[in-house]
Amino acid sequence: LKWTILNPYFEGKMLAAIDADLCNQTLEDLSEAREWSNASYNRHRSFLTALFNFARKKWPKLPAAPFIIRRTEQPPEPRPLDRDEDARLIAELPLHLERPARFTLACGARESNVTGLRWWAHRFSPDGTLYPHLSADLATMHVPASHAKAGKTLAIPLNAAAIAGLAEARDCKVHGHVELAFTDHGNHIQKVSNTGW
Repeated sequence: LKWTILNPYFEGKMLAAIDADLCNQTLEDLSEAREWSNASYNRHRSFLTALFNFARKKWPKLPAAPFIIRRTEQPPEPRPLDRDEDARLIAELPLHLERPARFTLACGARESNVTGLRWWAHRFSPDGTLYPHLSADLATMHVPASHAKAGKTLAIPLNAAAIAGLAEARDCKVHGHVELAFTDHGNHIQKVSNTGW
């Protein structure tokens, strides 16, 4: 699709004739005509740069890719879900994803720490290192430094909603891997970012 949009501006031109001025002007014109966001502009810019880099690998005598201006992108402001959005999300999920989703919404933990979360009795790996685990009273989630993004041990206090979800998972009849807090019919949930999520 990107090439379909860009092709009319470059068709029939020798690669050596496509310079920074042509690339920058083309992207500016397209951005104005199509009302691109800075992110869309940058994606098309990256596509052009990748084409030049690919051509240079194939034909090393070509000049380096021209300098194409990159626009500043503002990261989107994070926004918490409201109660209606929470309820709509949970209603769409199958049970094995509903429980970890409710837990994550309640405490804000990262995906890998939730899917690998162990009960207190199973907090140690075979080599003696710690897994992300729950306190014996379910009041706190512990994330060892080796599993934390910032490399620092975390102790996350859990609210009533998170504790209730854990109690429900603990008392579930189908719970093959008893060391894990959340399972899919007894199987380890490897990834929750799938079509259901």
